Amino acid sequence: MKLLPWKLPVVWGLLVLLNTAACDSPLSGGTPPFARTQGFVLALAFAPDGQTLAVATQGEGAQIRQVPSGILLRTLHPDLRTLHPDPGAATIVRSLTFTPDGKNLLIGATREPTPFAELWSVADGQLLKSWAGQNPVAVSPDGRVLAVTAGGELQLWTLDALTATQRLRVDGDPLMSAAFSPDGQQIALGTPFDLFLWRTSDGSQVQKLSSWASQVVFTPNGQLLAAPAAVNGEIVKLWRVADGQVLRTLTPPGGAGKGQIHALAISPDGRILAAGGNNQQLRLWRIADGALLQTQSFDATIDALAFSPDSRTLAVGEYQRVQLWTVPALPAAPLTSPTP
Repeated sequence: MKLLPWKLPVVWGLLVLLNTAACDSPLSGGTPPFARTQGFVLALAFAPDGQTLAVATQGEGAQIRQVPSGILLRTLHPDLRTLHPDPGAATIVRSLTFTPDGKNLLIGATREPTPFAELWSVADGQLLKSWAGQNPVAVSPDGRVLAVTAGGELQLWTLDALTATQRLRVDGDPLMSAAFSPDGQQIALGTPFDLFLWRTSDGSQVQKLSSWASQVVFTPNGQLLAAPAAVNGEIVKLWRVADGQVLRTLTPPGGAGKGQIHALAISPDGRILAAGGNNQQLRLWRIADGALLQTQSFDATIDALAFSPDSRTLAVGEYQRVQLWTVPALPAAPLTSPTP
């Protein structure tokens, strides 16, 4: 299968490329003058219907863009001037999470040195709730619970009443990442040294795994948990949630290397794990047997990855641009590089 890359419109400095096997001619419409974002692309998130993509860039807020046209629909501008009045401090969005109904977007940002979380209405761009000093990390699968972090504490908030219901403390280590299990019954918490599994119903600890966990992702069936194996190196580990045992270690050819993984994503159909980082390479792994399906080189660090809800498109955030890649129906069919 040969994938044909075509350039789509560039709006407000964001380059969006689509590689597609569905057509043999360029998409209709002209291409405006080329432009790039002012800051790095730091986070990506598809809406549950796959029709829009949220894009976070350094210093430019969160953009809601139409898929696949790239048309800018709305920009959300998180700010903390009331609590941090320094006009020279940049607001940097670091995480994006849609609620399951697609109506709201949870944003994690920093206005140096203060982290904060905000919940926005996507339809009208209204700010619904703001939490100072906290970073949002996850929304429960049923859309009813929001997880935010503050130092070594994780707080669970109800989205309807916006009140805290649980506070989980990981002594001594700052929380770097978190993810709800697909059934919402557990939450994984990542720190610089350990990966924890907690029960959401009563806040009890279920497992403690030794790992650098700047990123943590569950497989859709909830049976496996993926995280980088160490702060330096390009190895990913897959743990069995049931007993905390390492099921599989995904090691690139030639060993761990000297790069650092900045982004992990698992396709919603559970077939593929994507990993990228400052080694400027995107790797696609088949989860079923740990086979390396593809290594794709890029021009800069990959800081953000997101699969579309149908698992057919992978969004890659690289430096000051986003690329959309069509994922082949059969994982053995490789992606092809974009046309310069």
